[in-house]
Amino acid sequence: MLKNEKLPVLGFIGTGTINAALVRAFCRSEGPACPIIVSPRNAEKAAALQKEFSDRVRVASSMQQVANEADHVFVAVLPQAVREVYSSIRFRPDASIIDLHPMISIDQVRAWTGVRGEVAHIIPLAFVADVWGPMALYPGDAAIRPLLESISQVVVTDGSDQTGAGQIITSLEAPFFTLMDRLVDWSAEHGWSREAACSYVTAFFRAMCDQAAAGGPDRLHELADEFTPGGYNWRVKCHLEKNQGFAMWIDAMEPLLDEVLSGLHSPLSTPLE
Repeated sequence: MLKNEKLPVLGFIGTGTINAALVRAFCRSEGPACPIIVSPRNAEKAAALQKEFSDRVRVASSMQQVANEADHVFVAVLPQAVREVYSSIRFRPDASIIDLHPMISIDQVRAWTGVRGEVAHIIPLAFVADVWGPMALYPGDAAIRPLLESISQVVVTDGSDQTGAGQIITSLEAPFFTLMDRLVDWSAEHGWSREAACSYVTAFFRAMCDQAAAGGPDRLHELADEFTPGGYNWRVKCHLEKNQGFAMWIDAMEPLLDEVLSGLHSPLSTPLE
């Protein structure tokens, strides 16, 4: 982007956890210092963002003001409010919308808003605030992609169905942290301090994830089978497989994916509470 080129305004409708994390990511990244305007829907979080990044962030008087001024509008509201929010706002025809609700098709967003500009889906998580981690994007040729790559590792999906699957994978966040927490508790019961156990467990899982990420999908298969028959890894893996320990994770996600996919091409009609 040329220095004399006018930077786009980034707008955020909904200032919950994920949109707030995106705002922090853009403000902390080394990418273009785009002006940011956030909706007052969560007044406390919006005010906190403005205070933290007073040189970049403004709080709008309404969601409509965000749509009026932003070139790229990130929309992340509660699922039951999606239809009402989109239908109640007049978007600029040339604006792009970055939607964080994979259960809503791009065609549906266009039907509700009438925008001729770009519409894309993304799936970020709260860790994006630290300018780190993956973000699913559809479609891959979205003009917003270079800007998103300044704050995350963009992973392109081939369609809404894949985006839905990516959304459900994020549901493993709480179970994953619970597993780590239980391991820390277990270690503490066997003589470790909680501080030492937490340091060891988190570093252990991070090292394993780094090892897996460096090798690609084939390496994952190799790592999963990299054990000595009769050894500790082999015995724990056999125990978990025998007791459906791995299958339970997939079984927990399947009905959630069915819910998402069944709503991909249907408007949400639940009223805003």
